[in-house]
Amino acid sequence: MKLCPAGSDEDGYARMVVSYWDTVALFITSGVLNRELFFESGREMLVVWLRLEKAVPAVRAALRNPHAFGDLEQVGHAFVEWLEKRSPGHFEGWRGLVDS
Repeated sequence: MKLCPAGSDEDGYARMVVSYWDTVALFITSGVLNRELFFESGREMLVVWLRLEKAVPAVRAALRNPHAFGDLEQVGHAFVEWLEKRSPGHFEGWRGLVDS
């Protein structure tokens, strides 16, 4: 809320990015997009999930929707599992770069 106050340009930008990647996640969970193929090159979605992850409980409470961003969450967790299965330890190293 501090970075993207309601009604600000930043709020609009954030909503566009998050809704885009939430839609992509829906395509993955519904089988429209091949998960493995997407994971080969879709790390931007994972960056969005990592940035949003801590805020999701508050957003769900504010929206009174416990399912908000559920597909993005599901795909985000699956993406981390996929990365770790392929190369143990890779995610934590990569996350350190993303968080810095």
